[in-house]
Amino acid sequence: MATHVPDTASLKLMPVLVGAIILRLLWLSGATGLFALGGTEAGEATRVAVSLAFGHGFAGAFPGMGATAHLLPLPPMIAGALLRIFGVGTPMAALALTAWALLQTCALYLLLARLFRELAFDAVALRIAVSILCLIPVFAPEETISFRYWEGALAGCCGAISLAHLLKLRRQPAIGIRQLAWAAVIASFSFLRNTSAILALPNRSRP
Repeated sequence: MATHVPDTASLKLMPVLVGAIILRLLWLSGATGLFALGGTEAGEATRVAVSLAFGHGFAGAFPGMGATAHLLPLPPMIAGALLRIFGVGTPMAALALTAWALLQTCALYLLLARLFRELAFDAVALRIAVSILCLIPVFAPEETISFRYWEGALAGCCGAISLAHLLKLRRQPAIGIRQLAWAAVIASFSFLRNTSAILALPNRSRP
C-alpha cells in the first residue's frame, strides 16, 4: 500500500512564508490600515465586486457603465461573494479579502518553487531566491490589495500547475489521450484566468 510522502522542501519554506505574511501585513497596516476597505482601491475590479455584492450583476467597471465584459469573471466574483458575506466596507470583509490575497500569493510562491525544483534548479539558490521574493516585499501593494480583486496571483498559480504537468508528461515514455486531455484542461483554465498567457504558446508559423 502506497504511503504519502510529505513535500519536505515546501515545508522548509514555511518560516519564510510566515515572515512574508507578517511583513505584508505590516506594510498594509501602515499604508491603508488592516481594516480599511476602499470602494475603488483596485480600480474597476473593485467596482465590479461591489456591484456583485449588492446584487447588481457583473457591472459598473467604470462610473456610469452598466453590464461589462471588461474583466475576467472569477476573481471579482470571489471578492464579491466575500463582500456580500461580510458586508461591503466592513472590517471583516477587509480581513477576508486580505487573507484571500495572501493565500493566493503564498500558493503562487510555493508552486513556483516546486516548479523550479522539477527543473533541477540548485536547491540553495532556489531557497535564497524565494527568501528574497518573500522577505523584500516590493510587490506588497499587489499582494495585499490588487490580488483581492484581480487575477494576477491566481493566473500565476494556474500557469505553474500547467507547466509542472507538462514537465511530468515530458518525462514519460508515452503520453496517452487522457493525459493530453488533462493538460488541455489545465492550460485552458490558465488562459481563462489570464488571456495574455496565450502569448506564451509556441507559434509554428515563425521562422
